[in-house]
Amino acid sequence: MLLEVNSIERQRLREALLERCRTDPESVVDLVLDLMEKVEQLTVQNEQLSARVEQLEDQIKKNSG
Repeated sequence: MLLEVNSIERQRLREALLERCRTDPESVVDLVLDLMEKVEQLTVQNEQLSARVEQLEDQIKKNSG
């Protein structure tokens, strides 16, 4: 996962992406658009899961009270 990438690996990835921007900018644009779509999907999933957690918490409160 990118969040677990250390600073050296991150710098290498950055350099590789910069090089790719120079040699194949369209693929980088496609990558960014794909990432934006994935973020949107994950945001929707997160909202759905949060709503489900709230439902379950309410149900627990009703059952215990």
